[in-house]
Amino acid sequence: MKHSRSKLAVAMARLPSVAKVLLALSGATLIVFLMRIPASHGFTRSSAADQAAPAPKAPPVAEAAQAEAKNENTLSQSPIRLERPEVRSNGTIKNGDASFVLSDITRFTRKDVCARSSGQKWACGLQAYATLHNIVAGQAIDCIPRQVEGKNTVASCRLGSLNLAAELLKKGLVRLQSDVSDLELQQAQDYAKSRHLGVWQ
Repeated sequence: MKHSRSKLAVAMARLPSVAKVLLALSGATLIVFLMRIPASHGFTRSSAADQAAPAPKAPPVAEAAQAEAKNENTLSQSPIRLERPEVRSNGTIKNGDASFVLSDITRFTRKDVCARSSGQKWACGLQAYATLHNIVAGQAIDCIPRQVEGKNTVASCRLGSLNLAAELLKKGLVRLQSDVSDLELQQAQDYAKSRHLGVWQ
Protein backbone atom coordinates (compact mmCIF):
# COMPACT_ATOMS: atom_id res chain seq x y z
CA MET A 1 0.00 0.00 0.00
CA LYS A 2 2.87 2.33 0.96
CA HIS A 3 4.71 1.35 -2.26
CA SER A 4 1.64 2.31 -4.38
CA ARG A 5 1.37 5.68 -2.64
CA SER A 6 5.06 6.31 -3.34
CA LYS A 7 4.59 5.53 -7.02
CA LEU A 8 1.58 7.88 -7.13
CA ALA A 9 3.57 10.65 -5.48
CA VAL A 10 6.46 10.19 -7.95
CA ALA A 11 4.05 10.23 -10.88
CA MET A 12 2.42 13.43 -9.63
CA ALA A 13 5.80 15.05 -9.19
CA ARG A 14 6.72 14.27 -12.81
CA LEU A 15 3.54 15.87 -14.20
CA PRO A 16 3.92 19.27 -15.84
CA SER A 17 2.78 22.26 -13.79
CA VAL A 18 -0.16 22.92 -16.14
CA ALA A 19 -1.44 19.37 -15.69
CA LYS A 20 -1.20 19.70 -11.94
CA VAL A 21 -3.27 22.89 -12.01
CA LEU A 22 -5.93 21.35 -14.26
CA LEU A 23 -6.16 18.28 -12.04
CA ALA A 24 -6.56 20.42 -8.95
CA LEU A 25 -9.30 22.54 -10.61
CA SER A 26 -11.15 19.41 -11.73
CA GLY A 27 -11.10 18.00 -8.20
CA ALA A 28 -12.38 21.27 -6.72
CA THR A 29 -15.17 21.51 -9.30
CA LEU A 30 -16.26 17.96 -8.57
CA ILE A 31 -16.37 18.64 -4.81
CA VAL A 32 -18.47 21.82 -5.29
CA PHE A 33 -20.86 19.99 -7.60
CA LEU A 34 -21.32 17.13 -5.14
CA MET A 35 -21.90 19.57 -2.31
CA ARG A 36 -24.65 21.38 -4.25
CA ILE A 37 -26.61 18.30 -5.31
CA PRO A 38 -28.36 17.59 -1.93
CA ALA A 39 -29.26 21.26 -1.41
CA SER A 40 -30.71 21.55 -4.90
CA HIS A 41 -32.69 18.35 -4.56
CA GLY A 42 -34.01 19.42 -1.17
CA PHE A 43 -35.24 22.73 -2.58
CA THR A 44 -36.94 20.95 -5.46
CA ARG A 45 -38.75 18.58 -3.12
CA SER A 46 -39.94 21.44 -0.93
CA SER A 47 -41.29 23.37 -3.89
CA ALA A 48 -43.07 20.31 -5.26
CA ALA A 49 -44.52 19.54 -1.84
CA ASP A 50 -45.78 23.11 -1.48
CA GLN A 51 -47.43 22.93 -4.90
CA ALA A 52 -48.96 19.50 -4.26
CA ALA A 53 -50.26 20.31 -0.77
CA PRO A 54 -54.01 21.05 -0.87
CA ALA A 55 -55.14 24.51 0.15
CA PRO A 56 -56.50 24.64 3.71
CA LYS A 57 -60.27 24.29 3.79
CA ALA A 58 -62.24 27.23 5.08
CA PRO A 59 -64.29 26.40 8.16
CA PRO A 60 -67.93 25.63 7.33
CA VAL A 61 -69.21 28.90 8.81
CA ALA A 62 -72.61 28.75 7.11
CA GLU A 63 -73.25 25.16 8.23
CA ALA A 64 -72.22 25.98 11.80
CA ALA A 65 -74.51 29.02 11.86
CA GLN A 66 -77.44 26.98 10.55
CA ALA A 67 -76.86 24.28 13.14
CA GLU A 68 -76.67 26.87 15.90
CA ALA A 69 -79.88 28.55 14.71
CA LYS A 70 -81.58 25.22 14.52
CA ASN A 71 -80.57 24.39 18.09
CA GLU A 72 -81.89 27.73 19.30
CA ASN A 73 -85.27 27.19 17.60
CA THR A 74 -85.68 23.59 18.63
CA LEU A 75 -88.41 23.27 21.27
CA SER A 76 -88.65 20.59 23.89
CA GLN A 77 -91.37 18.02 23.19
CA SER A 78 -91.89 17.42 26.91
CA PRO A 79 -95.15 18.81 28.36
CA ILE A 80 -94.95 22.10 30.24
CA ARG A 81 -97.18 22.37 33.30
CA LEU A 82 -99.07 25.67 33.51
CA GLU A 83 -100.10 25.93 37.14
CA ARG A 84 -102.09 29.18 36.91
CA PRO A 85 -103.26 29.59 33.30
CA GLU A 86 -105.35 32.60 32.39
CA VAL A 87 -107.28 32.96 29.14
CA ARG A 88 -106.95 36.44 27.66
CA SER A 89 -109.39 38.27 25.41
CA ASN A 90 -107.09 37.76 22.40
CA GLY A 91 -107.38 33.97 22.74
CA THR A 92 -103.94 33.44 24.29
CA ILE A 93 -103.30 31.55 27.51
CA LYS A 94 -101.03 33.40 29.92
CA ASN A 95 -99.01 31.75 32.64
CA GLY A 96 -96.72 34.19 34.38
CA ASP A 97 -94.58 35.82 31.70
CA ALA A 98 -95.24 33.04 29.17
CA SER A 99 -97.96 33.28 26.54
CA PHE A 100 -99.42 30.26 24.68
CA VAL A 101 -101.69 29.85 21.66
CA LEU A 102 -103.56 26.62 20.86
CA SER A 103 -102.09 24.85 17.84
CA ASP A 104 -103.92 23.38 14.82
CA ILE A 105 -107.01 25.64 15.04
CA THR A 106 -107.88 29.09 13.69
CA ARG A 107 -107.01 32.00 15.95
CA PHE A 108 -109.79 33.91 17.67
CA THR A 109 -110.35 36.96 19.86
CA ARG A 110 -113.29 37.81 22.08
CA LYS A 111 -114.41 40.47 19.59
CA ASP A 112 -114.71 38.13 16.58
CA VAL A 113 -118.11 38.00 14.86
CA CYS A 114 -119.18 35.13 12.58
CA ALA A 115 -122.07 34.78 10.14
CA ARG A 116 -124.37 31.76 9.88
CA SER A 117 -125.42 30.34 6.53
CA SER A 118 -128.61 32.39 6.84
CA GLY A 119 -126.52 35.55 7.11
CA GLN A 120 -127.29 36.08 10.77
CA LYS A 121 -124.30 37.30 12.77
CA TRP A 122 -123.30 35.89 16.13
CA ALA A 123 -120.50 36.41 18.66
CA CYS A 124 -118.37 33.37 17.87
CA GLY A 125 -115.26 34.95 19.39
CA LEU A 126 -116.98 35.69 22.70
CA GLN A 127 -118.33 32.13 22.92
CA ALA A 128 -114.92 30.62 22.13
CA TYR A 129 -113.29 32.82 24.78
CA ALA A 130 -115.95 31.98 27.40
CA THR A 131 -115.76 28.24 26.67
CA LEU A 132 -111.95 28.09 26.95
CA HIS A 133 -111.99 30.33 30.02
CA ASN A 134 -114.52 28.11 31.81
CA ILE A 135 -112.58 24.92 31.01
CA VAL A 136 -109.23 26.27 32.20
CA ALA A 137 -110.35 28.43 35.15
CA GLY A 138 -108.49 27.51 38.33
CA GLN A 139 -106.94 24.33 36.95
CA ALA A 140 -103.44 23.39 35.83
CA ILE A 141 -102.97 22.34 32.21
CA ASP A 142 -100.14 20.65 30.28
CA CYS A 143 -98.89 22.10 26.99
CA ILE A 144 -96.49 20.60 24.44
CA PRO A 145 -94.72 23.39 22.47
CA ARG A 146 -94.84 23.16 18.66
CA GLN A 147 -93.26 26.41 17.49
CA VAL A 148 -92.76 30.06 18.39
CA GLU A 149 -94.71 32.90 16.78
CA GLY A 150 -93.45 36.25 17.98
CA LYS A 151 -94.02 36.42 21.73
CA ASN A 152 -96.37 33.41 21.74
CA THR A 153 -95.59 29.71 21.96
CA VAL A 154 -97.90 27.64 19.77
CA ALA A 155 -98.73 24.51 21.72
CA SER A 156 -101.07 21.55 22.06
CA CYS A 157 -102.66 21.84 25.51
CA ARG A 158 -104.67 19.42 27.62
CA LEU A 159 -106.52 19.42 30.90
CA GLY A 160 -105.88 15.85 31.95
CA SER A 161 -106.99 13.85 28.89
CA LEU A 162 -109.15 16.71 27.55
CA ASN A 163 -107.74 18.33 24.41
CA LEU A 164 -108.58 22.05 24.61
CA ALA A 165 -108.51 22.59 20.85
CA ALA A 166 -110.80 19.59 20.31
CA GLU A 167 -113.33 21.01 22.78
CA LEU A 168 -113.58 24.24 20.80
CA LEU A 169 -113.86 22.31 17.53
CA LYS A 170 -116.68 20.11 18.87
CA LYS A 171 -118.79 23.20 19.57
CA GLY A 172 -118.07 24.70 16.16
CA LEU A 173 -116.40 27.76 17.74
CA VAL A 174 -113.22 27.49 15.65
CA ARG A 175 -112.11 25.69 12.50
CA LEU A 176 -109.35 23.16 11.98
CA GLN A 177 -106.39 24.48 10.02
CA SER A 178 -106.28 23.07 6.49
CA ASP A 179 -102.90 21.30 6.84
CA VAL A 180 -103.74 19.40 10.05
CA SER A 181 -104.19 15.62 9.84
CA ASP A 182 -104.62 14.85 13.55
CA LEU A 183 -107.41 12.25 13.79
CA GLU A 184 -108.74 13.42 17.16
CA LEU A 185 -109.12 16.99 15.94
CA GLN A 186 -110.64 15.92 12.63
CA GLN A 187 -113.26 13.86 14.46
CA ALA A 188 -114.05 16.80 16.75
CA GLN A 189 -114.69 19.08 13.76
CA ASP A 190 -116.72 16.39 11.97
CA TYR A 191 -118.91 16.15 15.08
CA ALA A 192 -119.74 19.88 14.90
CA LYS A 193 -120.31 19.70 11.15
CA SER A 194 -122.71 16.78 11.38
CA ARG A 195 -124.79 18.63 13.99
CA HIS A 196 -124.55 22.04 12.32
CA LEU A 197 -123.00 23.64 15.39
CA GLY A 198 -121.39 27.06 15.61
CA VAL A 199 -119.69 28.11 12.38
CA TRP A 200 -121.31 25.14 10.60
CA GLN A 201 -124.91 26.42 11.05
